[in-house]
Amino acid sequence: MKTISMHGHAFSFEEPYAEGHTINEAEANTLNQTFGENVVNNFRSKIKAAGVEHNVDFSKGERLPDHVHKALQAEFAAAADEYEFGVRSSSVSTSRDPVRSEAIRIAKTPIRNAIRKAIADGAPGYAGKTLKDFDGDAITAAAERYIDSPAGETIMEMAKRNIAEKQSVGDSILDGLIA
Repeated sequence: MKTISMHGHAFSFEEPYAEGHTINEAEANTLNQTFGENVVNNFRSKIKAAGVEHNVDFSKGERLPDHVHKALQAEFAAAADEYEFGVRSSSVSTSRDPVRSEAIRIAKTPIRNAIRKAIADGAPGYAGKTLKDFDGDAITAAAERYIDSPAGETIMEMAKRNIAEKQSVGDSILDGLIA
């Protein structure tokens, strides 16, 4: 028996499916549709990031260059092959490494500033837009690519210093509380 809550009220029902259950055609169609939607939702930010990187305005019907589309198709097929129902994932990695997370945070600032400048300059694909028009996952993906490049070493060093400083301040505060 499964119980769910709607508007503060509990409702119970028998779950019709269990491992090994044979499904009919309608159920297979529904599962395949949900599977496809989930893979697309998990991958969408990579497409948006590629659009930002290649200055493609999808709202105007512009398309990615063929070589980019082909590379993304290979990644998408791999994502579909690896997808499992019930396993949460994101196409943009989230890091539990505090130094990497700090580096991503630092790298986002010049990326956002570059977008703001392109908007202010009326660059193609940017005219009439605001920073809010740009997908946050795409900005994060661009920051990750930057810190993973040789040029990102400087930001990684800044992030290490910032985390060390925060840790030192935290230790000092903790020492004051315990003493």
